[in-house]
Amino acid sequence: MPPTAHRGDAHPGEPTGGIARLTDPLSVWLAVLPGMAEVTVAELARLGHRATAARGGLQVALPAGSLPELLGRLRTAEQLLIDCGQTAVADVADLDRIAGELAVRGWLRGPAPRWVLHATALTTSLAARLQRALDARPDPRPGDADHPPTVVHLTVARAAAVLAIDPAGYPLHQRGYRLAPGPAPLRETLAAAALQWAGHQPGMTVWDPCCGSGTFGIEALLAERPVNLRPWACVPAPSPANVPIAGLALCGDFDAEQVGRTLANAERGGVAGRLCAEVREMAAWSPDPTIDLIASNLPWGDRLGSRADARRIVQRWAAAVARTAPDRPAVVVVAEPQLADDTGLRDRRVLATRNGGKAVWLVAGRTVGRRP
Repeated sequence: MPPTAHRGDAHPGEPTGGIARLTDPLSVWLAVLPGMAEVTVAELARLGHRATAARGGLQVALPAGSLPELLGRLRTAEQLLIDCGQTAVADVADLDRIAGELAVRGWLRGPAPRWVLHATALTTSLAARLQRALDARPDPRPGDADHPPTVVHLTVARAAAVLAIDPAGYPLHQRGYRLAPGPAPLRETLAAAALQWAGHQPGMTVWDPCCGSGTFGIEALLAERPVNLRPWACVPAPSPANVPIAGLALCGDFDAEQVGRTLANAERGGVAGRLCAEVREMAAWSPDPTIDLIASNLPWGDRLGSRADARRIVQRWAAAVARTAPDRPAVVVVAEPQLADDTGLRDRRVLATRNGGKAVWLVAGRTVGRRP
């Protein structure tokens, strides 16, 4: 939760108290992927924001009016919360009062927020009473995927409660294009962070010879336009339709069903015109000097029968990328750190992180060989 409340001066006719307005300068807390804080800090710097370390994530002082752009461009954070100050909470009627103040201050675009309650050791009974009252109410806008409700995190602490707003209304890795994930899919935020960690730049040609549902290729192309394609709870989402894409994604998989998922996801993401996907074994690709970067999420988890199976897959990938794209930068997701050597990459860097609830390792380096 954000550690410090921001309090703006109330405008005439607005409720007094500590709740910030949507149009105020804002204090933002970001949850980041394990091991990826430096990647997100660098991304924020490119977007013109300075981040500092905070408990469990990063803190950013956001200028007034810049929240929509940040939500549209930020690609590597898992969650974004706005610190909206403190307010008194004694019973369930206070929740309706808070909701009214949030609406006046611009945080609610719909009739009701969705509440997430957190209790301190001294307020467990109050939080439980509030939760029971909330559970008895109908879900705000049930099933309305086109307009998610604002999520309000309320930490009850004696006489006051700390408010934090989730302005998206859903986890940031849920971009909205991947309705058909394959087995053990890579989170979109992790794919974006891995690409940035490996040195991806907009306009590059990215190749993924085992593309699954196409997350790496799609995320590489979405680096060039606003990325959150779903509607947001608090602010209108910018339209990416008129933003041209210079890059190219080359995707392949031996499984025709996976290739179909990739093409469908690319269409929903608005990047189908810059993504090529075909059914092809890794070893069947011809040398291609136009490839700038290789990015792959190799099979892990239940898809593998043993550690020996995992090694064989990684070694096959290493042989394929060295022949097709020699001496190119590459990043690959593997299930165990011991597999880093099997990638065959030179000047290897290894980073431990998580893909949802699963520990994974990123390996970045250069493929062997020389450019033809």
